[in-house]
Amino acid sequence: MHIKNLSGLQKTALGISTFCFSSIFFSTMGFSASAQAEIKQIESQISQVTLYQQQAKVERHAEIELSKGQHELVFSALPQYLDEASLQFNANGSSPLTVLSIDSELQAAEQHSGSVLRDLQQQITAQQAIVQQHQDKLAELDNQFNLLQLLQQSRLNSDTQQSFEDFSRLQQFSRTSYTQLSAEKRSTQTELEAQQQKLAQLEQNYQRLGGEQQNMQRLVRVQIQAATDGKQQLSLAYNIFNASWQPQYQLNYNSKNKQLDLQYGAKIQQNSGEDWSNVKLILSSARQVEVGNVPEISPWLIDFYQPQPLAITQAAKDKKLSLQGLDQAETAIQAELTMAAAPQTAEVESGIVASSFTLPSAVSIASQQGSQSVIIASTSQEAKTEYAFYPEFQDNILITVSGQNQQDYPLLGGTLRTAYDGKIVGSGYLPTLLPGEAFTQLIGEDQTISVKAEPVKRSQESGGLINKTNKIRLETGYTLQNNRTESVDVVVYDRLPQAVNQAIKVNILAPDTKAATIDDNGRYQQKITLAPNSKQTINKIFTLEYPQDQMLSGL
Repeated sequence: MHIKNLSGLQKTALGISTFCFSSIFFSTMGFSASAQAEIKQIESQISQVTLYQQQAKVERHAEIELSKGQHELVFSALPQYLDEASLQFNANGSSPLTVLSIDSELQAAEQHSGSVLRDLQQQITAQQAIVQQHQDKLAELDNQFNLLQLLQQSRLNSDTQQSFEDFSRLQQFSRTSYTQLSAEKRSTQTELEAQQQKLAQLEQNYQRLGGEQQNMQRLVRVQIQAATDGKQQLSLAYNIFNASWQPQYQLNYNSKNKQLDLQYGAKIQQNSGEDWSNVKLILSSARQVEVGNVPEISPWLIDFYQPQPLAITQAAKDKKLSLQGLDQAETAIQAELTMAAAPQTAEVESGIVASSFTLPSAVSIASQQGSQSVIIASTSQEAKTEYAFYPEFQDNILITVSGQNQQDYPLLGGTLRTAYDGKIVGSGYLPTLLPGEAFTQLIGEDQTISVKAEPVKRSQESGGLINKTNKIRLETGYTLQNNRTESVDVVVYDRLPQAVNQAIKVNILAPDTKAATIDDNGRYQQKITLAPNSKQTINKIFTLEYPQDQMLSGL
């Protein structure tokens, strides 16, 4: 660690932020920077980052030798948008320190702390020099054109008589020189336009990443009083909001051994303005809440309905825009979902309020470099496979697999990429799963079982002498053909009509209600077995009888 003596820094107190202390005493007496306070710049390094789903806690550490007396410790080149209220200072050493004040201020930076923007800034400077070189070359060529014209005019206007040979030589020299200069100018102009286009692209990327807005850094000053000489281990922690992680999953079903592999990962993004280089990274599932306050129950009022004018509020517009952005973000997440080929399992610490996942080795994540994926955990379990047919929605057989969360901590909801025998079949979403909670995922369509819809048969007749009624008979059917050499069990998921009015009589003729499982809403499951290389037709047949003077809805 390097310590530099500073002079000429003006102290601007922004208020004392909260800070924790170990072997530190806080002085409640008033303090102002005096000439006796030695100003030292602390060159700290980020050692640990705790990343939440919407923010991150960054911890910096440094080592310093302090003499007895007052000191002003200056931590510079910190992120512009750190949360000042979250500043925490801690010190451990041979003797206690008294913290007198802690404050921060913004200052312009010559270069960015983040490597991505810093590299872009350097590339733009270098590219500007290249553009200037080509512009200077064009100016030089224009000057040569002017010299050539002056030469021609001076020879033609000379009092000395010019012979025909002299004139021919001048004409040939002018033609050759003009041709060469014109070709060189066109080439230089073309190269200049290409270099200007490259510069414009660099500047566009710089602006897109917020280069101009983020060319500010925060400086934190800590005023302390050291009781004796000695070495101190310093720690400065703060929260930033432009960093996040989102759960993502990869599910692979192995049809040979009926195994289901579920990989739990995280997609990390950080645009804090500073790089995280070789840091200990902890992912936390904790959600930030307003501690100390419990929900307040508002009155439940019942009144007569009062129609209000139809108007689109700004909140509704904002909600619509936010939902559109959410859809776009989810599509981008699904497109970018990638994980490491040789994952390392994180160390898990589960608790009542949250779970934390500490990555086994140090990681480096540069600011503004985009998303980065890491692995948290992987599990393998025996899966239950089902071949399902939904006549109302599909004309093919779907394959689903079922498993459960075998971890002792919840799996947060996140994007899911599904593979069948190692081949990606699609993307979706895995909902939040509590420990031991089961889940079912669609993993594809079975191409070896074909489905053919039979023509719908409908008939109607009237009856009754006094209480005249109409009677409708409706018959639908699907033929399933198994093209395999082994039998397959298929579960049919369908529904039967339910009469809301007692005057409507429903009579189910097929399927056999004893062979199917039917719930109170008429939804049923029916398991059938398709023999090898055979076909089977499943039918749904029912009749509806109702008063002739009424009309049915929902049919």
